[in-house]
Amino acid sequence: MIERTEQTDPKKSMGGHGPLDLFVLLVPGFGLLGFIWMVQCASLMFKVGDTSLFWLAVELGAVGVFLLFCARLPLYRQRRFLEFGPKSLNGIYKKLYYGAYLFIAHCILLLLAMIIA
Repeated sequence: MIERTEQTDPKKSMGGHGPLDLFVLLVPGFGLLGFIWMVQCASLMFKVGDTSLFWLAVELGAVGVFLLFCARLPLYRQRRFLEFGPKSLNGIYKKLYYGAYLFIAHCILLLLAMIIA
């Protein structure tokens, strides 16, 4: 039986997720393209006078705030109100925390796109 060492395993040599330089080059580009697309969609929607994009952003923000409250509920029960970050959370609460900030980030980006439009 042949054992794979750390030197021969290509995934471990790249950190398990792929080359970091490719990630650094591609992610901001795709993020910028997505943001430009949102600005164009927002400008088209506001020329017509439709406010559904605004309400979508408000709903995304409300879901994000609710998920953040649910994620931090164990900390509130321990009377630890001023802790920041998910380091003291575990399991499903940490995933809820990241999901909440994902919703809130999309809300903020959508509102910024509407302001720019």
